[in-house]
Amino acid sequence: MLNSFLMLTTIFTVLGLLFFGSGFIAETIFSKPPLQIYLALAAVFIIFKSLIFLNQLAVCGLRRLWETRPCAYLS
Repeated sequence: MLNSFLMLTTIFTVLGLLFFGSGFIAETIFSKPPLQIYLALAAVFIIFKSLIFLNQLAVCGLRRLWETRPCAYLS
């Protein structure tokens, strides 16, 4: 649980910085201001992809719990 939280927090922090700092990165590092929109879009899509991946891991974990102790949730 803690590993998933740390992974999610790290991904959101790094990609949030990429999203909000995309103008700075595009102009200062690459010297191409039109690149800003592509960096921001990449950050948004990667955030959604990481959420889908995390959700798949959570569902898989719940299935394993259900297979090992199916009656534990009914009582």
